[in-house]
Amino acid sequence: MFLCCRRAPAQVLAEAGFILMFQLEFERAVNFLLKCNTLDPGELFLFYPQFTAPWLTLAPPKYYWGLHSPPEEMSRVIAQSPKLRGARTVRPRPTGAARGAAGAAGVSGTIDQAQMDAILPHARSAIARFMATIRGRLTTGNQSPHLTAQAPGVDTLLAHLYLEGGQVADLEALMTFSNSCDLDKVGAALKEAGRYHALALLLERRGREHEAVRIWQSLALGELKETTASSGATAVVGEGRAFVVGLQEAARVLASSADEAFVLSNVNWILEISSESALDVLTSTVRQQPLRFASVMELLRKPHEAGRSGTGAGSSSATLCRRYLEHVVYGLASTAEEHHTELALSLLSEALNHREGAAQRGGGEERIAAAQGAAAARDGEEGIRDTEMELGLAQRRRLEEFLNQSQCYNLDTLIAAITNTSLWDAQVILYREAQNHQAALRVLAVNIKDFKRAEQYCAIIARQSGEGQEAYLALLELYLHPGPGEEPMYTEAIQLISAPGVNLNPLRVLDTLSEDTPLKLAVGPLLRILRERTHARRHHQLVLGLKKANHQAAKELWVGSRSQRVQMTNDSACMKCHTRLSRSDGGEARFFAVYPNQAMVCYRCLRQGDQSEFIDPISGRDFRAQPARPQMPDPQMLDRLEIQDLDRS
Repeated sequence: MFLCCRRAPAQVLAEAGFILMFQLEFERAVNFLLKCNTLDPGELFLFYPQFTAPWLTLAPPKYYWGLHSPPEEMSRVIAQSPKLRGARTVRPRPTGAARGAAGAAGVSGTIDQAQMDAILPHARSAIARFMATIRGRLTTGNQSPHLTAQAPGVDTLLAHLYLEGGQVADLEALMTFSNSCDLDKVGAALKEAGRYHALALLLERRGREHEAVRIWQSLALGELKETTASSGATAVVGEGRAFVVGLQEAARVLASSADEAFVLSNVNWILEISSESALDVLTSTVRQQPLRFASVMELLRKPHEAGRSGTGAGSSSATLCRRYLEHVVYGLASTAEEHHTELALSLLSEALNHREGAAQRGGGEERIAAAQGAAAARDGEEGIRDTEMELGLAQRRRLEEFLNQSQCYNLDTLIAAITNTSLWDAQVILYREAQNHQAALRVLAVNIKDFKRAEQYCAIIARQSGEGQEAYLALLELYLHPGPGEEPMYTEAIQLISAPGVNLNPLRVLDTLSEDTPLKLAVGPLLRILRERTHARRHHQLVLGLKKANHQAAKELWVGSRSQRVQMTNDSACMKCHTRLSRSDGGEARFFAVYPNQAMVCYRCLRQGDQSEFIDPISGRDFRAQPARPQMPDPQMLDRLEIQDLDRS
């Protein structure tokens, strides 16, 4: 009866839709109404006047052809439907939709209550689908002011329909995005129904983040309980759902907030339950201006309980401070000395307190013994010990890498903090940066007895700064006079003197040697040093003599070249073309050239063809390959001798 083509007039589609609505065929009715492009959404407000009363005057009902009854409250439409006539008459109980001014108390007809309860959800679902589709059209394109004014009624009605129908997921999706719901009406309904997550989303959308975060805090802490439903972020039955969602949503809002006081005041309770979420809030890059460094550090230094979030375990205050400082230094690329020094001190503190922290995290032996027995407990104890060692090694490496990479920390502060500790490698790095090579060598040679690294350290100093002689002598001094309570290391001292590439001044070595040094151990290395010094001196004299000879030969050639003369007469002619070089009129002679072998040619023969000026055009001799002057010592050979001389010296 109501089949129509897509070109059917809008009035026909609307009339068919309303007729089907009163015949309780709600889904078919909505299909027709959605095809009608002239239907105002406000025309359906009369079906739920208790929710849409403020907007009823914006879209007065249209009767079209008058084939359907005037729209009225949905419970009346169902009660007066011809399909339900003859059913057992039972007074319908008041529903949530009938508690308004136009409630079901005024329904004239009676209907079987079971049928009423079965039909109302279908009506709500169909009208909700219509409103959801219409609001999508209202938010796209340019709409008339008349339709725009009805948008709050559409969103408010849709929210109430979702709420009564238990469509919690759809309700939360509506609250998440931009909407025009009446905040007072919808907010009160959500609060009464126990839909706190949806209420918080609505408040956030309206710019009331403080109230929204307070609700999520209450959900996370268990102060508010969400009503159970089959859908929804927090309504689904499951342990910790409200806790996780409340924590995540509060952290999301705080991470983008520019209100520092608001953020820091709420991070306190987040820290108590999830240090990871709190750190995400403090290190968020969404906000344009980062939080003040001093305020965040003051907050993180306060003691907090271990987190109980399912998303991450709690962290100590020292660990939180260190991670925040890493964000400031690496994430924000800060070059402030204060930040780098604080991070270095934090890494240093973690490395020093590792054993104490491992003890506080103990209990692994008891847990393993209770779960797996004595044998498994021993295996677990070994595994825990290995893990602790790896963790301590990783912390020390992190500290050493930072000290090597950064150039912005305060050396005096860190050296004062690391002195008298067992972090030897970090001490060596700091002493090296402070140019205190004596202290660095003492750590390597005396404290940890790593003689190979000590000699490598001296070699590096020799390559970088040219102070290798002083570094090797300082190391020799440490070997021979290590300090109170330490035995002299004569063997290492002799090995250092005898090491290839370690060229020490014999006089300074003798001054360094103590009276207790065994003479039989020192004689051999000292004789070798003296022989090398003698050889180096003689080699230097040889190089010097060759250089003098080369200089003298070059000077002799220069004097000989300066003394050469060319005598021109009227009979002088080019030796190649025999053209006279003098002019018959007594003027200046033509241009000519004289080669080292006294061959004289005119300028024309000199430039004849592509022949080089270094080639004698008469004999064809190339003076570059066969010079006329005596061969001098090879300069490259002298340079090589000089380099060898410097190496030996």
